[in-house]
Amino acid sequence: MFIRAISVMILMFVSLVSSANQPLVRTAQPESAKSVLVMPEQRALIEKWGVEALKVTLTANDYMVDFRYKVIDAKKAATVVNPKDQPFIHQSSTGLTRVVPAPANVGALRHTGKNLKAGKNYFVLFANPEKTIKRGDKITLVMGKYKLENVTVQ
Repeated sequence: MFIRAISVMILMFVSLVSSANQPLVRTAQPESAKSVLVMPEQRALIEKWGVEALKVTLTANDYMVDFRYKVIDAKKAATVVNPKDQPFIHQSSTGLTRVVPAPANVGALRHTGKNLKAGKNYFVLFANPEKTIKRGDKITLVMGKYKLENVTVQ
């Protein structure tokens, strides 16, 4: 089962890398549904960190948690995606913490801060090997000093 999960992660990563230059396709949504946070909290985080949180979803048959964000200010965002920091998500209901896997043949499944561009979307994939994180769960996402609390997984 573990090898299957790794295979799925590698396929997801290859798919994401091959489509990295294409923007995310979005369907028409109400303005309040376009981000994982309510507007006042989101504006404060964008101003401070230069990053807009877009969504947190399950992917790869629920073996991965996919965080999507948009860089608004590349200089500020560089501190959020610092390669020295290890991003993680914490699920308070179970007490579990999940990290970004780094398979030897592809490396960490996230962007590490080089050549960030304002207006471009990026991703971070977190492991969910036992599928303990489910749709509707509340998580806390931490990338360096950047912290999103009470985010609902879609």
